[in-house]
Parts: sequence; structure tokens; C-alpha cells
Amino acid sequence: MQVSEFIESLREEHQMTSKEISKRLGVSISMVCQYEGGHYNPSLQVAKKIYKDYKVAIHPFGEDNLKLEIEKE
Repeated sequence: MQVSEFIESLREEHQMTSKEISKRLGVSISMVCQYEGGHYNPSLQVAKKIYKDYKVAIHPFGEDNLKLEIEKE
């Protein structure tokens, strides 16, 4: 799964608007749209927030790709 697809599905799964998830992650609505559109990947700081809030780790993998790992509690 691409990070863009994952961010969008995470938002939809938790029934959040772009505005709500942007506040939770500490980024602009525009940046959330950029993530979902596949134009940018989350920074390390945002990836840490995703991990903390949703228990999903995003790891660097290659130069322009990120690998998703879902941690089960």
C-alpha cells in the first residue's frame, strides 16, 4: 500500500475530515491533501505522531519510498 492510500484510508477509517487529521498531526490541510495525493511523504515528526496515535509505523525504505508496518497491540 502506498503511503498516500494509507493516510487517506486511515482518515476515512476514523471518520475524520482533512481538517481534523491535520490538527491531530500538526500540519496544514493542504499538506494532508499533498500526502493523500502522493506528492509528499510525511516527515519523520509526522510519522512519529501517526505511530503514537494509531500504532502504525512508517519506515523509510529506499530513497523515495516508505514502507508501512502495522503494529498489533
